[in-house]
This record gives sequence, C-alpha cells and structure tokens, in this order.
Amino acid sequence: MNILGHSSVRFIIVGAIATMTHAVMAMILLSFDRDLSVLKVNTAAFLIAVLVSYAGHALYTFKMSGSLYKYILTSIICLFINNTVAFVFDHIAKSKPVAIAVGMLVAPIVGYAISRKWVFSDRQNTKS
Repeated sequence: MNILGHSSVRFIIVGAIATMTHAVMAMILLSFDRDLSVLKVNTAAFLIAVLVSYAGHALYTFKMSGSLYKYILTSIICLFINNTVAFVFDHIAKSKPVAIAVGMLVAPIVGYAISRKWVFSDRQNTKS
C-alpha cells in the first residue's frame, strides 16, 4: 500500500503546508507590531491558512471539493479551538509565538476528524 495514498497522510502534508502558512503569516504580522493581541494575529493568520488548507484538501487530500459551507463551519470550530488554546497558553507561557504554535498543533486533529466524516464525506472513492 502506498502511504501517500491514505487520506490521513495527505491531510498531514496539506496541514503542514497550511500550518507553515499560518506560522509565517503570524510572524510577519507580529514583526509589524509586537503589541497586536495574540487573538488578532492568530485569527488573521488562521484565515489565510484556511484558504491554503481548503484548496489542498479539495485538490489533494480528499480529491473532491466537498461542501464549502461545511468547511467554513469546520474552520470556525477549529479557529475557536485554536484561539482558546492560544489564549490559555499565552497566559501560561507568556510567549505569543509559543501560544500560537500550541494552538496550531491542537486544532488540526479536530479538523481532520470533522473534514473526513462530514465535509468531504460524499466522495466517490471510499478507499482512503
């Protein structure tokens, strides 16, 4: 079996690219103004990464467009989880980059489960 043929591996690849997009955008925003709140920076970077993520998942991970409405709802759920974790860790670690990184690690786990079972569930190919 080709490991790249499994949707969870493709999800990780696309997720890594989206996560790198998120991290780079967050660092760029913080480089302009270190006083921006972690929630503003994280939300802006997350929204940019969502575009990268949807395109990657539609074209590569699940190989179908899925429901944009469901994807937006899933993204909102993941943003809430991401921001909640980032907010908590900002107060614990006192480091915005660390807080954002922890949030970026937690939210994708939930995102994969929802995307696979709900957003992209109508695909023709049931092998993944």
